Amino acid sequence: MSAHLEKIITAFTPENDKEIFSRDALCALLPALPECLYRTHFAPGHITGSGFLVSADGQRILLNHHKFLDKWLHFGGHADGDSDILNVARREVEEESGLSDFTLAYDDILSIDVHDIPANKAKQEPAHKHFDVIFLFRLNEGADETPRISDESIKLKWARWDGLAQFSLEPHLQSALDKAHKILKNTQADAA
Repeated sequence: MSAHLEKIITAFTPENDKEIFSRDALCALLPALPECLYRTHFAPGHITGSGFLVSADGQRILLNHHKFLDKWLHFGGHADGDSDILNVARREVEEESGLSDFTLAYDDILSIDVHDIPANKAKQEPAHKHFDVIFLFRLNEGADETPRISDESIKLKWARWDGLAQFSLEPHLQSALDKAHKILKNTQADAA
């Protein structure tokens, strides 16, 4: 399965300098497979899977105010040895949002982002990097939209695309959301 992970990562086409840097850094980490799929691989870090979840009509995005990082983010987490990074992202979205009636909205990786994670004394983790592979998911038509807060969140909130400024998102997340919005608009235009 690691061969599949390597294939989808090397096939990813970056759209900006941050994605180029992140893809190249992740490709440089791949020789450390499978060890870099575990949260105990700190030098320089480990692979994580994550996802954005949009409403069935594509008009809103569910954001997560992360407890430890105290930031508004998407949903995501550790691979814990699973090289099926799409499965990891799906699992994390479900666990952290409390929602399960959703499907992949875009067949490819939405974005790749390498970012710093501060040391966590409570977990005895040094500062390290997350090599994050991001996917885009959409709730199915008629699905329950009521999220349930997990232990990792302060709050969850649905936001309209034109209301994202209030969340002060990190630039790489805003860029990925801009890409997701464009993909969804093109999908809706194609369906019309």
